[in-house]
Amino acid sequence: MITYQKYNPSAGLSKYIKYFYFLEHDGNYQNASLQRVTPDGCVEVNFNLAGKSLQSISGNGKERVQAESYVVNRTSEHYFVKRKGYVKMMGICFYPWGFNAFTHVPTTEIRDMQVDAVDIVGPDIKWLYERLREAINCNEMISLVEDYLLKRIAEDKVDKLVMQSAIEMQRNPFVSVSDIANCYSISHRRLEQRFKSALGISPKYFNKINRFQRSLAQLKKGNTQDVVFKQGYYDQAHFIKEFKLFSGLSPEKYLNANHSLNDLVTKWGSV
Repeated sequence: MITYQKYNPSAGLSKYIKYFYFLEHDGNYQNASLQRVTPDGCVEVNFNLAGKSLQSISGNGKERVQAESYVVNRTSEHYFVKRKGYVKMMGICFYPWGFNAFTHVPTTEIRDMQVDAVDIVGPDIKWLYERLREAINCNEMISLVEDYLLKRIAEDKVDKLVMQSAIEMQRNPFVSVSDIANCYSISHRRLEQRFKSALGISPKYFNKINRFQRSLAQLKKGNTQDVVFKQGYYDQAHFIKEFKLFSGLSPEKYLNANHSLNDLVTKWGSV
């Protein structure tokens, strides 16, 4: 049985953190299936509170047992996860621009990577991990995490123009990079430079990720023609090409397979 809960951060962190989540799976892991996870541009810090019970497999087959706490950045490549035992997790999902406010390692250096959190956040993350394991409920864990983050926040590390531009792109599926550049009286080239410096990707690519996430959520509710029209793809061939770029599957094949984990993340976390 899978239990998944999402909580919003407090006001002091809401510009940088999208949500906190709790995931528990106590089903039989001997026959556990591979679960596909698709890119959303966000950065997560995840805590394996039941120990190292989760394995990830990259698109090219490289396997990795996840650390007790780890950082993952999902920008362009899908990957798979598989349970190796009882799973109990807490995760912090940062907006694409948000992680920079809490670490000395910029987002650009961890693109599409899964890294031990100690190497990125610092050794004190071990202290937080142990406190989370001792906590008696979700509210206590959120309080521990928020106290930890509020003491580390450095808002000057976040490029505010990139943040505001990215928020507008998430809100409006039809806004163009030129529209954003004109709005902030900045050249297209300079806007691209600042996006790449802050997020490791261009604003055009950031728009692609957002469109894919919206398409993934909408695909469950309608047909591909509806997605093409509402998300601003040129035609169905364009939609299929981009969908396969991020998911590794055509929309038809994706819908015909089991993606219970990704469906949960998309339901709660899609832009």
